[in-house]
Amino acid sequence: MSDIVTEKDYSIRNRWIMKLSISNLFISFFTASGVALLFKVASQGIEMPLFFYIIIFIPVFLVVFISRIVVIVLQKEFFHYEIGDKFLTIKQGIISKQQRQLPYSVIQNLFIRQSLLDRIFNLSLLNIENAQKGALTAVNRPTLDVIGSIGNTIYIPGLDPNDAETLKNLVLQKMKENPAESTSGL
Repeated sequence: MSDIVTEKDYSIRNRWIMKLSISNLFISFFTASGVALLFKVASQGIEMPLFFYIIIFIPVFLVVFISRIVVIVLQKEFFHYEIGDKFLTIKQGIISKQQRQLPYSVIQNLFIRQSLLDRIFNLSLLNIENAQKGALTAVNRPTLDVIGSIGNTIYIPGLDPNDAETLKNLVLQKMKENPAESTSGL
């Protein structure tokens, strides 16, 4: 009987939410600025005080920022992984629940990634890719932090760097214990 490792053992740190909050500040600022600019363009010929655009900017900024943070917190809360004997199991989804079991024998690529903000917040992202048809290419691979299973990749962000290394080694060990079975008959 072997131990099953879950997100309770190696959790996504709350620092990950703080890191994404910084990114979301910029996204929210530019979104709200764009909406205020649209109002300015739409009201050409009508004299509007600067205060009017600030009144538009602030609620849009707050709604975009808070809603993005709420989604991130909920994604973290509803993301679960389990490293079992034969499968890596991912459960995710806020409204639409998904479960994916990935046999260790189909894992093709496993690596740890750190962005500049990850290094500042002392975080790492564990990428686990399989050999599934229709794999994400470098062109359409997500650049912002994502969580869970997208395409042929599983993303486990917000890990302490030591925890990410431990999980990587654990998955590598499971891959050695569960090699791909040959179907050629040779």
